[in-house]
Amino acid sequence: MRVNKLPDLGSGKTILIAPLNWGLGHATRLIPIVRNYKHKHKIILAGNEPSLSVLSHEFSELETIAIPEQIFSFDRHFFSPVNILHFYGQLKKSIWEDYETIKGLIVKYKIDIIISDNRYGLRHADTYNILITHQLMLKLPRPWSFLENAVHRNILKKIRKFDESWVPDFSGKQNLSGDLSHRYPVPGNTKFINPLSRFQNKIPLPAENNKKVLVILSGPEPQRTEFEKRLEQIFIKNNIMATILLGKPNVTESTKNELITKLPHATDDEFINLVKIHSKVIARAGYSTIMDFYFLQRPVVLVPTPKQTEQIYLAQHLKNHPRFTFVEEENLENYLVNC
Repeated sequence: MRVNKLPDLGSGKTILIAPLNWGLGHATRLIPIVRNYKHKHKIILAGNEPSLSVLSHEFSELETIAIPEQIFSFDRHFFSPVNILHFYGQLKKSIWEDYETIKGLIVKYKIDIIISDNRYGLRHADTYNILITHQLMLKLPRPWSFLENAVHRNILKKIRKFDESWVPDFSGKQNLSGDLSHRYPVPGNTKFINPLSRFQNKIPLPAENNKKVLVILSGPEPQRTEFEKRLEQIFIKNNIMATILLGKPNVTESTKNELITKLPHATDDEFINLVKIHSKVIARAGYSTIMDFYFLQRPVVLVPTPKQTEQIYLAQHLKNHPRFTFVEEENLENYLVNC
């Protein structure tokens, strides 16, 4: 199992580390980054809730800073013209806000290095700037696919403003991200650091042989909650015992009935135990989830968020991989009943 190839950043620096607040995966995949550098450097964590809670819980000894939240909202039609224009406006606004925020932070906290997970505005001329992203291009639906190259060039302009770009994937053919990181030539400042996961140093456990289902919810609203309700209907209708991990670290109470247990969040060890005691795991096809299960060495059923083209592409790209099964949401009930 190949783990990370993280560059040497010297010692004695003050490093600000900040994730995009779009699902908890952007925060959890930074855990091995923090673990690697915190012994030689002063680490400051920056971000928004609930991502900042995940990191501060894991590293309670580290200082945290709340910075303006990046808000991206979609309806179920991800790539409609209205959504595209709305998202572009939100992205420009969030990049500008991050850039304005970082000006004050580097002076106040004497920051030397910024490690930003998909936050393109967190950089400054007086710091060494590192961007973590696997999205060197965007997958667009068929009516818009002719724009992929133009969007890619726009992404490259943003990436080249950083001193380094770290791609959490393998550089060769046996990669996890496919076209997202490998279709086009990469910028000169790009380094492939191998997949990132909080579980990369954990020992995977064999699954128990039962018919219990574990669901890992993630992603933006309203799709996350719609998927939760759809799953509940399936489990009740077909008398399936299931645990739903909500991905809400700021919620404290669990709920349970005869069939369904809902847990707000899980520590690393709790997560591994949940994976062990359920014979089947269902998750959205987010890239951080894919990296986690690569290291856990456990099969997972990837159910992409409908119309979210990156997740659909990743699930299709990995459908022949021994650890990943691709099932569309509309076919999930039939799959669970007949598998």
